[in-house]
Amino acid sequence: MTETTAVPQDPTSGGGRPRLGHTATSAVTDWMSQAARSPSAALATWRLGEQVPLHTGRVWDLVEVDLELARGAMTELTEASEHVGPHLVSGMERAAWVLLPLGTSYRLAGLKGVLVHAAGWPLLAPPPGRYVGDRTWVLPGHGGHGGDEEGEPWKRLTPADALREAVHHVHGQRRRGKAARYR
Repeated sequence: MTETTAVPQDPTSGGGRPRLGHTATSAVTDWMSQAARSPSAALATWRLGEQVPLHTGRVWDLVEVDLELARGAMTELTEASEHVGPHLVSGMERAAWVLLPLGTSYRLAGLKGVLVHAAGWPLLAPPPGRYVGDRTWVLPGHGGHGGDEEGEPWKRLTPADALREAVHHVHGQRRRGKAARYR
């Protein structure tokens, strides 16, 4: 009888269409798994193509943004040549979850359409490069916005102050649009 060794599968295999190359996906997946209570369990669950809870306050802060507001803000950031870091989107839930540097999410507190999640809050996340349960990651440098000279653009998070300004700008555009309709 021959002994066989199980080879771990790339989290993008089977079930969803991968958007990243194997090496890039593995690096992103390893990095993101650090936000789980058990990174090794998270990796094993992602190999099965399932979602994993990633907890805020471990590797990054997190804000939940209305999807249309998030789209407008990401466009504003891109047009202003600001970095747009990893964010998770769901069309059915009409939401985007934006990763921010640790200790900075409070800067978006009180903004209409933005919910700041406290440390320890679990974000249910699919494996990077996969679309699971109507959620998928938008990653910079891989179908997302921006790049990074170090080859790991997903580690560069969206600056909280830049996102706050972009959200304010989108709100202002909406107010001006509504005012113009009533003239």
